[in-house]
Amino acid sequence: MLNVTDPSSHLVQDGRPAARGQDDTVRIGGISVHLRSGRLDTQGTVTWADWVTPNYTLREKPVYQALKAAWANASP
Repeated sequence: MLNVTDPSSHLVQDGRPAARGQDDTVRIGGISVHLRSGRLDTQGTVTWADWVTPNYTLREKPVYQALKAAWANASP
C-alpha cells in the first residue's frame, strides 16, 4: 500500500502518528522501486510532474447523432 493521498501534488500519508491539528501528509519527490526476478535486479525512482487540471479532449461519442435523430422524431 502506497498511501498516496494526492498524486497531483505528490502528497502521501506520513505513517507516523500525527499530532493533534497537524497534517499527516508529506510531499515526496518520487517512489523508489526495486525489482528482482531471476537474474534481473534493477532499481530506480518513479517520478511525475505536478498537475492541477487533468488533460482531456471534448468529443461527441459515436452514438450522439443517432440519438439526436431518434429523439427529434419522438413524441412527448
